[in-house]
Amino acid sequence: MQNTLQQSQNSLQVSIKETLTKRHEVLIESNKVKWVVYFCKIQQYDDGSFILKIGETIDIKNRIDALRCDFDTNVIVMDVFCCENSLKFEKALHNSPEIMLFKYNYLQHKNKKISTEAYHIPSQKDYEKIVKFANNELCKYNNIEFTKMRVEEKKVDLCLSLVSICKNHDEIINILTELRRPLVHNSEYEASPPTKRPLLINESNGIVQCNNTVDDEVECDDNTQTTPTTTPTTTPTTPTTTPTTPTPTNTDNEPNISFCISSKTTNSTGPVVQIYHKDDLTKVVDVFDSIMTATRDFNYNSKTASFTAIKKAYQHKTLYLDHRWHFISNRQELNLHLPREIGQTVITQEKNVGYVAMLNIDKTKILKVFPLAKDAAKEILQHPSAMCTAIKHSSPLNNHYWMRWENVEKTLQDVFLQTNNSTLVKKQA
Repeated sequence: MQNTLQQSQNSLQVSIKETLTKRHEVLIESNKVKWVVYFCKIQQYDDGSFILKIGETIDIKNRIDALRCDFDTNVIVMDVFCCENSLKFEKALHNSPEIMLFKYNYLQHKNKKISTEAYHIPSQKDYEKIVKFANNELCKYNNIEFTKMRVEEKKVDLCLSLVSICKNHDEIINILTELRRPLVHNSEYEASPPTKRPLLINESNGIVQCNNTVDDEVECDDNTQTTPTTTPTTTPTTPTTTPTTPTPTNTDNEPNISFCISSKTTNSTGPVVQIYHKDDLTKVVDVFDSIMTATRDFNYNSKTASFTAIKKAYQHKTLYLDHRWHFISNRQELNLHLPREIGQTVITQEKNVGYVAMLNIDKTKILKVFPLAKDAAKEILQHPSAMCTAIKHSSPLNNHYWMRWENVEKTLQDVFLQTNNSTLVKKQA
C-alpha cells in the first residue's frame, strides 16, 4: 500500500515538473522580442517553498539563458507580463509591500554579488496571491491601445484552444461569431461613412478611400480645388481617357482623399499609424490601420519595420527608417491622411561605437566605463539591443543610465579619471 502511494506521489511530481517545463517553453516562445516583466523560479525546496526572481527584459530567451549560467541552475519561467512601461512596472513590484514581505537577501550570483530581486515564497498559494496582485497593477503601466491589443491576443489564444475541441464546423463558426460580436457592433458606427458614396478598398493597408479621385495612382494636381464642408461629399469621375471628366476643387490645396477605418479590418486594434516625411512634418506619406499592418506593409530600402521600434520612435519623437511615426488613438477620427501636431523631431546620437559610461540613477556620477555596449550589457546580464536602446533614448536600464563617454559632462569625466586608473579611457579622452 505504501509503495503504491509513493509511486503515485512520484508520478504526480513528474507530471507537475513536465507541466511547468512545457509552460516555461510556451511563455518564452510566445513573448519573444516583447517588453516584459517575468517571474522565474531559481531554487525549489523540499517543503514546497521556492526562490522567485522578478526581472524585466525585451529578450526573454537570452535573458533566461544568461540567468541559468549566472546561477548555475535550471531557471524556470513561471509567469510573464507584457508591459509597455515594463521598467516602471518592475520597479513598482519590487517596492510593493505585498512582495517586499518575501524579500530574500541570500541569493548569490557567480561573481558573489547578492541579488536584489529575489524572494522566498513559502507556498504556491502565496505565489498565486502575488500573481493576482501583479495582474491588478499591470493596467497602470499600459496605455489603452496596448491593453486592447493584449485583449485581442488573449481572444486569439482562447479561440485556438476552443477550436481544437470543437466537434464540427458549426461550433467553430459560433465561437468565432461570439468573439467578434463586440467588435462588429462597434465597427458599424466607426466604419459608417457620413454619406453614401463609392468606396475603394486598399487591401495592402486596410484603409478605405473615398472614390473621388480619377485613379488611385494619380496624385491630385496643385490647382485642384474643392469647397470644404463639415461632411465630406464626393463626385464619382469617369476614366482619365474621357476628356469631359469633371475636376473637383479644393480651396485648401489638399489631396482630395478621405480615410476611414475599413469594415474589413474591424479586428484591428490599437492606434492608426501615420508616417511623416522626415524633413516636412506637414506631409503624411502613408497611413496604416494598425502597428501590425505597418510592420507588414511598410518597406524602406528593402527593410521592413519592427513593432517595438515603431513604438519607440513614436514615444521618443525620433526618426525610424528615415521617417517620423505618429499614432492616432481615436479610430473614429476622419481625415486620417491630414497631418497632426506631432512635435519637433528629437535628434539622437546615431554613432553606436565607442566607450559606454554607466552612471547612477541621478546622473551625478560615472560608476564604470566599458569598451563596447555589448560589454556593458554583459555586466548586467542584458541583451546588447536593450543596452543600445537605453543609450540611444537616454532611458534607464537596470537602475542605471548609460551614455557614450564623449556625451558625458566634462566635470563627471574629470572626477572619474582622477579616481580611476583607466588607461584606455584616458587615451581616448
